[in-house]
Amino acid sequence: MFSSHKFSMILIILCICALFTSSFAQPPPAPYDPYASSTVNTFDFVNSGPFNQYPRGEFGSTYRELHMSSSNFVMSLCFYNTTPNAYTLALGVDPQHWVWAANPADPVREGARLSLKEDGNLVLVDVDGRLVWQSNTSNLGVLGILTRINDQYGDLVLYDGNNNAVWESFNHPTDTLFANQFLRASSPDRLVSRASRLGGFYSLVLMPNGVSLYYKGANSSKPIMYYTMFETNKTLDTLQYIAYNKFKPSFNQQFTDGTQGRYEIVDLTPPQDFNYDIITSFIRLENDGNLIIYVYQKYDEDEGWYQGFSVFSQPGMIYGTPQLDSCMLPEKCGNFGVCENSSCVACPTPPGLVPWVEGKCEPPKVDACSRFGKLVKYYKVVGVEHYSSRYNKGEGPMPISLCKIKCTLDCKCVGYFYHLENSRCWIVNDLMTLTKSNNPKHFGFIKTSI
Repeated sequence: MFSSHKFSMILIILCICALFTSSFAQPPPAPYDPYASSTVNTFDFVNSGPFNQYPRGEFGSTYRELHMSSSNFVMSLCFYNTTPNAYTLALGVDPQHWVWAANPADPVREGARLSLKEDGNLVLVDVDGRLVWQSNTSNLGVLGILTRINDQYGDLVLYDGNNNAVWESFNHPTDTLFANQFLRASSPDRLVSRASRLGGFYSLVLMPNGVSLYYKGANSSKPIMYYTMFETNKTLDTLQYIAYNKFKPSFNQQFTDGTQGRYEIVDLTPPQDFNYDIITSFIRLENDGNLIIYVYQKYDEDEGWYQGFSVFSQPGMIYGTPQLDSCMLPEKCGNFGVCENSSCVACPTPPGLVPWVEGKCEPPKVDACSRFGKLVKYYKVVGVEHYSSRYNKGEGPMPISLCKIKCTLDCKCVGYFYHLENSRCWIVNDLMTLTKSNNPKHFGFIKTSI
């Protein structure tokens, strides 16, 4: 988790401020190089040509860097792809880790264009002319664009004649928060992950009384909560990621309501010789639903990105702080599987549980849908929980026979889950990871064809 080099320690805090606290100041104006002009420094970049050779992009991506006159060696704007002819316009921090994206859920193709127009609007247009993304800064005095990194965060900026930021990516986070970056109850109030390997999306949402993580599967009609990080009876306004020097050896993450309350979720005391570069540390919601703090560690020739802390991992303690079981992540076992102690251990089948093999455990295919249930049946799995039952009360109380009927009459239902002790019912459209339960009265019923 942490490498062993002699460096000082950093304190990291996640803060939530109540509505009655003073508002956070906006980031100070950047010390821009002057671009004194009365006209817009327009540009037009076509996504084509050779890829950058070094360094290799994150996620195994290839990328093309936009060589703007205001670019710097730490931050760069690029088109990257992980699959052919599907590009994301993203801000990369060297070596290329993608920390902001204009179009994370709407990739563009070869020949797409990014243009800063004469009216000051920055627009991303696909090769067929379709508008994919824009900064909405027309006629607001924009003169140019640059990337910057100051003492604590990286940014893409559209600036005016006074070198003030008219628009900046800092105020529009996607899946990542830099130090001092924030979410607000108004907007933006959430982080949204890149698409998962199964086409779902995860989100971290700042709500009036807390912070929760949600998952929206490919077949789900709405996001489903899979973990609540923090709850309070106060009205919350801001979630902010703060990092600053700390003299004692510690690595700490807290929630605070801005007054007296501090709610600790991470308090690490790692080896004395751990250090990271505060400038390029960030926290990101991954496309598997995990929330990870990334740190950049440097020592002689040994330098690079490290995962400082992950919320979901092997259950237990890490430097005195508990980590959550990664079985809580909806896609831990892919489309289907039973998880226990952060490991996928079994695949439910009609005859019973068999050993789980990655890519081999799939939910049964239902060939047809009948409103009268003549074409489907169910097989039972004892002692399991669906991720939706952790924070969703379900329906009921009702008899188990009615729960079955509700699933049978719903063509989107792939199974139902039932707690015998309180007669609660959960109808699900995605099965995904089932967590092993010690309660033998918690059942899953998997729909299959007759």
